[in-house]
Amino acid sequence: MNIRSKEALSYSYIKMKTTIFIITLLLSINSYAQIDTISELEFIEGCNIANEKLYSKYANGNDADSITSISFVGFNDTIPDKLKIFKNVRKIILVDSQINNLYIFPLLESVYLDIEEGVIINENDNWLKMVKGIKVHKCEIRGVTSFKNIPHLEELVMTYSKFEKGFPSDINSLKNIKRIKLGVYTGEVNLNLIDVTKPSSIQEVEVVSWTGNITGIPYGVKNSNLQRLSIQHPLLTQEEKNILREFEHNK
Repeated sequence: MNIRSKEALSYSYIKMKTTIFIITLLLSINSYAQIDTISELEFIEGCNIANEKLYSKYANGNDADSITSISFVGFNDTIPDKLKIFKNVRKIILVDSQINNLYIFPLLESVYLDIEEGVIINENDNWLKMVKGIKVHKCEIRGVTSFKNIPHLEELVMTYSKFEKGFPSDINSLKNIKRIKLGVYTGEVNLNLIDVTKPSSIQEVEVVSWTGNITGIPYGVKNSNLQRLSIQHPLLTQEEKNILREFEHNK
C-alpha cells in the first residue's frame, strides 16, 4: 500500500462488505495498524505499538473484548503491557516477527509462525504451557528440543519447516495431541517415533516429503484410533506400503 498522508493518526477508509467493516488507521508513512474485522487486529512494521491513541477506541472495554486474534507483521519487539486489554485473544499470528511476552494473553490457544529467518523460542516461555495449536510455515524453530513444555498441544502443523535441533523424540508425551501434519518437512525425522496408540486421542497424521529426509511410518497403525493417515515419502518400504494400504482398506 502506498501511503502519502503524514498525519500521525487518521482514518484512510471505511469500507463495508456484507457485514464486515475494514478500517485502516494511518499512523505515518508506510506504517499503520489495521482492523480487519471486529475480532481481528493487525500491527504492521513501523507502527508505534506503544502509541496511546491506538487504544483509545477500546477504552470502554467492550470493544477490546471483541478482539480474539492479533497479527504482528515485521515486528521485533516486546509486546507492551497495554495489549493486556485484549484479554480474549485466542490466536496470535507472527509474520517475519520476533515477539516476546505472548503470555500476557491468558486465553491464548493458537500461534501461527511464518518467519523465513527462523524463530527463537525459549522452552520455558509460559505461553507454551497454554497453547493448543501451533502452525508453522517456512520457518526453522530454534530453542525447542522437547514437547514436554507444551503439555496441552492438540495440533501441530509444519509446512516447509523444521526444528533446528531435530524433531523432538518425546512426541508421545503429548497426551492431548489430535493432529500432526508435516507438509514437506525440511528436517530429518523417523516416523517410528510417533506411537499412534499413545496417546489414544490422536486422530490424524499427515506427512509429505519428496526427498530422503523422512523414514518409516507411525508405530502402531493397526491398533490405533486414527481417522486419517496419509504418509508419502520415497523411502517407504514394501512392508510399510502394505500397512498403509491395509489401513485405507479397513477405513
